[in-house]
Amino acid sequence: MTDPWTLLGPALSEVVRKKGYDTLTRVQLAVLEPELDGRDLRISSETGSGKTLAIGMVLRHLVAAPPEGSGPVAFVVTPTRELARQVQFELSWFFAALGATVASVTGGASYREERGALARGPRIVVGTPGRLVDHLTKGGIDASHVKAVVLDEADRMLDMGFSDDLDAILSHVPEGRQTHLVSATFAAEVARLAARAQRDAVKIEGTPLGAANAQIDHVIHLCDPEHHVDALVNLLLATPAGQTLIFGRTRDNVADLTDALADAGFTVAPLSGDMDQKQRNRALSAFRRGDLHALVATDVAARGLDVPHNGHVVHVEPPIDADTYTHRSGRTGRAGKKGTSAILTPRGALRRARFLLDKARVTYRFEPVPGPSAVHDREDARILSAEGDASPRARSLAAKV
Repeated sequence: MTDPWTLLGPALSEVVRKKGYDTLTRVQLAVLEPELDGRDLRISSETGSGKTLAIGMVLRHLVAAPPEGSGPVAFVVTPTRELARQVQFELSWFFAALGATVASVTGGASYREERGALARGPRIVVGTPGRLVDHLTKGGIDASHVKAVVLDEADRMLDMGFSDDLDAILSHVPEGRQTHLVSATFAAEVARLAARAQRDAVKIEGTPLGAANAQIDHVIHLCDPEHHVDALVNLLLATPAGQTLIFGRTRDNVADLTDALADAGFTVAPLSGDMDQKQRNRALSAFRRGDLHALVATDVAARGLDVPHNGHVVHVEPPIDADTYTHRSGRTGRAGKKGTSAILTPRGALRRARFLLDKARVTYRFEPVPGPSAVHDREDARILSAEGDASPRARSLAAKV
């Protein structure tokens, strides 16, 4: 293969290297093959494998070409607003090197603000299916020069009932455009979508199913529900410096955990479905900047949250199924970096937790929740390295587990 940095070109290579990418992932290298230029792609790639940047690499020639009009040259369609915002963020810094902008249109956002962003002539529009259809049918987007449509997490969108919306989006774009599907699996329904949307597509295997979890250390901590807060405090205090994403089952659970951790002296924010989009964006931005010790979330954040330095995921209780666990745990161990995914479970629910992890095809181990000695050793090291100290309240909680 030709040197991938040469294929990217000097401007894009420079911005990628400045972001700290010394090497490219398997899926990124695969999509750069020159013989794939102009072809429809079926990309099978697990979470954390660098697929968002790979999407940008697939679209690079279209974005770099002289514009034919004021409308976008590509759509990227995602199942959730969080994933849409994340894709917009990633593609924005990538294509800034070419002087191109990326807009997003999602449910829950302001139509007025989205109309303003679309009027500024973005080269790419990232959107959730329903909102993208709204703008297309109301004339908010000129799709006459769209050269490519990317359906990101196509399996998830079909599971969520977006089949009709996807067909509507494809009906608004010109014949002859490229159509790319990105999906963890290509089950029967995804294959049917591919058959009607694509022409002579090439299959690209980025990361085989389950391979992304190879970078994640999976741990079970036996812990009664009444000690969840104490266990979370100890885990936060005893782990190395870094950020932690904590998953709760309900928004009330998330609110209670957030309040308890804040009382213990941690900088923490919630993320749940009852928050408006601006509140969600503020919480996610603070987490990405490293301003928070932890983000406590419902499964609304299980897809689309990409924080390179998020080293830990904690499930306050096991999720409902193996697929949800895979996407929760995939918020760490991103693009080759190591991460830890820990489940807190009482003994009575242990059989279910083990069944879930076996079905997710991951190797796991048991560990006790860190006790006072481990917490105090870590705190001493933190003080000596001038990282600061936790509150007296946090230290008192550490002695309870």
